[in-house]
Amino acid sequence: KNFVKGLFLRTFVDKVFLSGKRAATHFSQQLGYPEGRIIEKYSVVDNQHFSADPAVPRRKELLCVARFSPEKNLPRLISAFQESELSKDHVLKIIGGGPQKDQLLGLVDQRRQVELVDWVTYQDLPDAYGRARFFILPSIFEPWGLVVNEAMAAGLPIIASDACGCVPDLVTSQNGFVFPSEDKDQLIKLLNTLVQLDQTDWERMSAASIEIISGYRCEDWAENLKQGFMQHAHH
Repeated sequence: KNFVKGLFLRTFVDKVFLSGKRAATHFSQQLGYPEGRIIEKYSVVDNQHFSADPAVPRRKELLCVARFSPEKNLPRLISAFQESELSKDHVLKIIGGGPQKDQLLGLVDQRRQVELVDWVTYQDLPDAYGRARFFILPSIFEPWGLVVNEAMAAGLPIIASDACGCVPDLVTSQNGFVFPSEDKDQLIKLLNTLVQLDQTDWERMSAASIEIISGYRCEDWAENLKQGFMQHAHH
């Protein structure tokens, strides 16, 4: 199947525009598509829209923005959070809504440290990011994860599963942590380490998120696409 796809792409497609390293590796290694014809930085958001007001106080909150559906791995997240040290003084807030809502509500223990919110408008999302302290995306399947871009633009340290396509490009030891998507024990350990972070650690990670995502702007998307077309026109 990959051979046929690769043959088609090499024959009929002059350039491909991809999100980042993981997709580029798939196209070059699995499909045999020439690296010189791959353009990256497709997955961007309006960073300015999501930037946070430093004067607004942060709440002790682990935020997740994800549809309440199986691929987002939310039952494992709720379970791991409630078993972690972090749940003693932090809240887990999940914004999304979706078919798993009743199942997720059934997992919330009596302490009610987990908040489930159905939906937040695009205009109100920056406020949600700006009031949180950490961001997590625990998906077992996630081709990229634009919510990570949004959270980083708001200055949030990131916890992401290794299934998130954006991890090789956006999540480093400077601004976050990565865990195996199906390993609840590793996630609990990781959440426990967040308790040890002081304000200086948090500020350093927050600044790193903003710095990394500053290279993923709508303007970069446009410039890369323009350069790709110009190179093709020269050929």
